[in-house]
Amino acid sequence: MSAKRRQENRERRAMANERFPDGRPMCVVPWCGLFADDLHEPLTRARGGSIVREDNTEPVCRDHNGEMTLEPAWAYELSLLIHSWDSRTPAQIAADRRAALAAWATREAA
Repeated sequence: MSAKRRQENRERRAMANERFPDGRPMCVVPWCGLFADDLHEPLTRARGGSIVREDNTEPVCRDHNGEMTLEPAWAYELSLLIHSWDSRTPAQIAADRRAALAAWATREAA
């Protein structure tokens, strides 16, 4: 592992510890209900994303993290996967993701 990757991993752990000081958060996939095992990057490193930007990480369970490698439509609809050509800023993508997740939760509660 490169020195750069080791540094990114340290930053990622520190970010996760700061963001979730009480332990494991719940998976953000609205219909899940399990504790998160992983931090998922909607804009993957291969597509130019960062693993250490808070607005590019979401807690997900291992099953949904694995499922998103198959690029299901629902993950794009919830902005849990982002195309490299998406022209929105990371902050806008994160805001859109929060809105989509909240809308889903509202729809389910109704």
